[in-house]
Amino acid sequence: MTDNKDNMPLDEKVVSKCTKCKTLLEHEVVSRNAEGIIEKVKCLTCASQHKYQPEKIKAPRKKTVKPKKIDPERDFELLTERYKGKKPMRYTMSGSFRVEDVIDHNTFGMGIVISALNKQMEVVFSDRPRILVFNRKELETSV
Repeated sequence: MTDNKDNMPLDEKVVSKCTKCKTLLEHEVVSRNAEGIIEKVKCLTCASQHKYQPEKIKAPRKKTVKPKKIDPERDFELLTERYKGKKPMRYTMSGSFRVEDVIDHNTFGMGIVISALNKQMEVVFSDRPRILVFNRKELETSV
């Protein structure tokens, strides 16, 4: 006997989707084609004959993680409440800033540094977060 269920001898039982019952059930092989592949089966539950429909193996679904919605106004309010006692520093490209520093930007107003890496920092302002540069000594001296 072979492992391939499509090449099993007649009178063997296979699992197939029954077109009448609309579910995977045990069936009896009724006919095969010239290559020996199952063509028709008979449902052992409802006795209907139909075309062989082998059970399909479904790939597991990947869980998708939805990004957390960002509310810049709420985030800014929470951060300003947390750091309201800190004195704001004037923003310049040549300035040195760290996480949790409060800055005063000429265009965007008050902001709080939430990350700083490789001479770039992310600052939360009242309208939205922005990426700003810092520690750029060469830019300030040429202006």
